Amino acid sequence: MVDFGRLALAVVLAGTVAKVAHRRQSLSTSGAWAAFVSGSALFAFGTVFWYAPLLFFFVSSSALSKLPKPKSVERDFAKGGRRDALQVLANGGEAPLWLWAARAWPGASEALYIGYMARLAAATADTWATEVGVFRRERPRLLGLFGPVEPGTSGGMTPSGTVAGALGALLIGTLAAVQIICSQGMRASALWAAGLVGSAGFLGMMLDSVFGAFWQHRRRCRRCGKIVEALEHCGLPTVYAGGRRWMTNDAVNAMSGLFSALIAAGAAYFWRF
Repeated sequence: MVDFGRLALAVVLAGTVAKVAHRRQSLSTSGAWAAFVSGSALFAFGTVFWYAPLLFFFVSSSALSKLPKPKSVERDFAKGGRRDALQVLANGGEAPLWLWAARAWPGASEALYIGYMARLAAATADTWATEVGVFRRERPRLLGLFGPVEPGTSGGMTPSGTVAGALGALLIGTLAAVQIICSQGMRASALWAAGLVGSAGFLGMMLDSVFGAFWQHRRRCRRCGKIVEALEHCGLPTVYAGGRRWMTNDAVNAMSGLFSALIAAGAAYFWRF
């Protein structure tokens, strides 16, 4: 049966978080609504081990997005610090689906939880890497190995950003280990889960860079000739310059995150720990 008291409390808590984030310009109006719906479901039907990691990702990423960055980055490549509904969905907004799947399939609930945590680990790693790399104002290189690219370019990687991303993924992995310890006691599987989630999250970050470098939609400014992601630059509409037309930055985030989640969930299910 539905616990209407808990449901009401969940709506209040999720609404409060979304409203505060909107006022602090971490979320746009559509992003706040998306976060409200997702958060309400997690608060109402999940435990603290489901919604606390998502809150950690959101709060930490929002804080890092406020770090100063070159104006050209937000103008040419990023949507800005205010995440809209598509960005929320692309970075773990489908979290209630993982929760409901785990409830509907008890035999795979632990594996699905690991997949969910890997999804958040990938989103955390990618966001931390981007925000820290841009803040440090290091010159990024394509996939960290090839020629230098403009800060903010999809597929560009910096040493500090990569380290920050690895740390973010490992922290989410640590939260997964804490869940196992709290529910089952100290077991070797807790360390295994931390490593699996952290590794999958780091893999998701790397896949995000690969997808961004080779397949993400790119545009060219008709006035200055610069390659950008924005639909308008130098006061003129930009034109298509390469990549898959449907492969936006949000699509890249969603695909890389879900891919890493499926790998982690599959590994956890077939190699039981």
